[in-house]
Parts: sequence; structure tokens; C-alpha cells
Amino acid sequence: MIVKVDLNCMSRHQPIEHVNPALIVVLTIITFGLYSLYLLYRWIIALNNFNLTDKKMMTPGWAVILTIITFGIAGIYFQYEVARQAQAIAMEELPKGLSRSMSLRPPRKHLKEIILYGSIASFALFIASSGILSLIAFIFDIWLILEIQAAMEYCFGARPNDM
Repeated sequence: MIVKVDLNCMSRHQPIEHVNPALIVVLTIITFGLYSLYLLYRWIIALNNFNLTDKKMMTPGWAVILTIITFGIAGIYFQYEVARQAQAIAMEELPKGLSRSMSLRPPRKHLKEIILYGSIASFALFIASSGILSLIAFIFDIWLILEIQAAMEYCFGARPNDM
């Protein structure tokens, strides 16, 4: 199912701003992963605001609460949904006169599958090793966050700040 989105509306409002990937990594590490919940919250708001169908994702507050209550298992679903919708938006043709920055790359071809199967494997690795291999799972999770953020920046046409 492809979600129809008004890309012209997105280009005017830019709900997703460019965030330096190094800053995302640092904030995720020093907040022990809480920054990723903030990003999830922002991604869901952006998609809900520009989803023209009646089927919107859950409210972002509930998504974050469910992710916390389920120790991240619900987060796998929400990240999958964000990636699925981002890939659908990326496939949409831009209205005439609009273009994306050349510095942005489209989402990875199988991002939603990487999120689903990779997160399940990462979670299983964490559980099976009694947390000993949690560093590997954490590195994978940070990589996923960076990929989803890049996909959202591409879809919403955000450009890196010229500073």
C-alpha cells in the first residue's frame, strides 16, 4: 500500500530538520537511548501531519509509552512503520518546480526489512547473551536511527544547514 502525500505541503513546512549524525550518536549515547524515543516521536508527528489517508499511525505519545513499557519491542513495529511510509513517500514524484538537495540520498531499498529482521535478531542476541553482546545491539540500533533519520530528511526535503 502506497501512502499518498502532498509533497508540496511538506516542502513548505519541513517538519523534519537536518540533524548532524554525530550529534544523534552523541545524544543517543549520553541519554542512554532516550534521544531515540524523541526522534521516534518527531517522525510519527511528521508522518501523521502529512498522511492524507485516514489511516494514521498511533499518537506519538502512546508510541513512546508502548515502546518503553515493552522494553523496545513495540519500537520495532513503529520504526518499521516509519520506514515503510518513508519509502512510499520517497517513491512519489515531486511536484513541478520542487527538487531535493543533491546531498540527500534516498532511503535504502530494503530499509523496512532491515529494521524488522535486524531488530528482531539484535533483540534476540541481547537476550540470548544475557546482555553480554548488548554493545553490538546498541551499535546496530544507532545505525538504524541514523538511517531512519536520513530517510525522513530525504522524504521531507530537508536540507543540511549552511553553517
